[in-house]
Parts: sequence; C-alpha cells; structure tokens
Amino acid sequence: AAQRADVAAVEGELLFELGRVEEAQAALALALVDEAPSDAKISALTMTGQIHAMSGRLPEAEVVLHESIALIERDAGPEHPDLARPLNLLGVVQIQRGELRLAVATLERARDICSAQLGADHPMVAHVIGNLALAQGDLGDREGAYQSLLRVKASFERADAVNEPQLAATLGNLAKQALAAGRPNEALGHAAEATRLDLELGKPIEVSGAVSITAKARRQLGDLPGALRSFEELLALHHEHQPDNHDKLGWAELAIAELSQQLGREPLAAEHLERALEHYTQSTDTSPGERARAERIAARLRAGDRERAADHLRRAWTLLEQDDADIGHDIRDLGERMALVETWLELGGPELMAWPRIVA
Repeated sequence: AAQRADVAAVEGELLFELGRVEEAQAALALALVDEAPSDAKISALTMTGQIHAMSGRLPEAEVVLHESIALIERDAGPEHPDLARPLNLLGVVQIQRGELRLAVATLERARDICSAQLGADHPMVAHVIGNLALAQGDLGDREGAYQSLLRVKASFERADAVNEPQLAATLGNLAKQALAAGRPNEALGHAAEATRLDLELGKPIEVSGAVSITAKARRQLGDLPGALRSFEELLALHHEHQPDNHDKLGWAELAIAELSQQLGREPLAAEHLERALEHYTQSTDTSPGERARAERIAARLRAGDRERAADHLRRAWTLLEQDDADIGHDIRDLGERMALVETWLELGGPELMAWPRIVA
C-alpha cells in the first residue's frame, strides 16, 4: 500500500502537468491512504490543494493545504524549505477568499523560509514576493505593489533560465497594479509585453486578461475609440475561448455599451446593453454588485424613458442590498452606491423617483 501511494503521488503530479486534472485528482486520492509514506501524503495534499484552488473550491483548498503544512512541521520542523510551496499556495487562496492580512502573514513566512534556504535572489523567492505584492495591492497600497512587482520582474529576467509562464503572469499583474496606481501608460506597456508572451505560450485566456487591461488603460487615458476597439477584441476572444462564461461575456458587452453611449452611438449601445443583461440573467457567477452596475448603466442609457430608468435604479438598489446580505459592505460596494446616487441625481433625483432610503 505504501509503494502504491508513492507511485500514485508521482503519477498525480505528472497528470496535472499534462493538464489531465480530473485524472490527476483521482490518482492523488490513492496517495492519501493511511498507509501512505509521509512525503507522498504531503505531496498529494499540496497538489490536491492546488487543484481545488484552480477549480474555485477555496475552502477545500485551504483545509488540505493546512494539513500538508502541519505534516511537514511535524516531520521536519517549522523552518523546513518544503513548507514554502504549500505556504505560498495557501497565501494565494487566502487572497482569493479576501483574508488579506492572513495572506500577508502566510506569504511573509513563505518568503522568509525561501530566502533563508535559497537566497534572496532565487526565482522562488521572487514568485512568493509577487503574490505578497497582490495582497499588498488589495490592501490599498497599489504603488507599493507595483514597485514590488517591478523587482519581481527584474529577478525573473536575471534568472539563468527564464520561466516564461511566471514572467507572463508577473507582467499581467504589473499591468493591473500599474492601472490601479494611476499609471495607464505603464499599464499599456506591461499589457503589451504580457500579450506577446501569452500568445507565444499559446494561452488565449491569459491574453484576454491583458487585452482587458489594455482596454481599461485606454479608457483611463481618454482614448475612447481605442478602448472600444480593445473591448470588442476582448469580446471576440471570450466568444472564441470561453463561450459559456456569461459573466465575462456580459461584462465585455456592458463595457462596449457604456463606451458606445459616450461616443454618441446610441443604437449600438442599446444593442450591447440588451446582450449584457441577457448574459447576466444566464450567469451563475455574476455578483449582485456587478448586476447592480449593469442596471445603473442601463438607467443612464435609457434616460429618455423615465419610467424604465427608474425601474433600473430600483433594481440596482435591491441588488446592492442583496450584495450586502451575501458578503457585507466593502469598498467596491461603497463605490457602486456612490455611482448609483450620482446617476439618480443626474437623471433628475427626486423628480425621477423617491430614493428607497436615506444613504449615510
């Protein structure tokens, strides 16, 4: 049984690297039997955590990664270099779950272990610092995150053998943080590099991410026709590679609708708005907050029909209330509430409709 578990752990990793994720998960399950050697069980737990995280099963990922970490600490102590990988993965999962301060503590521990064992300039250390920068950015320090990612990029480029997938991911994150830090020109440059590298690597979904940043950066720079072209390119990529992802399709359609209206192309705006609302109706992934944004934009696009505009604003308010019940208030929710109040005032305020309640 111990030998079978050893083989299953190796087989699971190989299947995962080949992209055969379901087969990998089945093989890894065979390495988690009681008779399995500790190293096989640790490897299987860590890889299973990574698969759970990739599949969006974040609570399950967190549980098995904690198990992996506990086994390594029991067998090898709290500073062993094998801890770096599950700690790094756990930090990423905590970022995705919004547990940002926990993520910072987890990733700082992974960084310190890596630095002590491998040296501060090792690519693995840079990889952990890159994830730490994402948590830093989500906590509001966008400029600090951007500068950290610049150092990560330089570290990857100095390596003897450049890990192109890691470099491409770093370029994509650099573009996002540059945009959030108010550096749209730098965002365009990083997004262009990321697009080129992702195309060479044959990763169309990652290309979509870089094109999305390009569109937002052009919009931030006031290049509305350029932004519209980029969003249209993004929509085409989603239709080609993620035709069932109604959340992403709806988001791209909505961006095109909003830009079309700003450019005075009302019929085109109305057409894309209808498609956006239809996609969001079919989506199981779109948050109430994003649906509220769609309703708010629909109210502005249909300002000429006061009754319909008021209905859209009421639905937007109801969706934001639902969002609060689901996840509690956060800064994005506050921003959407502010935008909703501004739209209400822009469309006539009390003359259009009574506000549902006083907003502090």
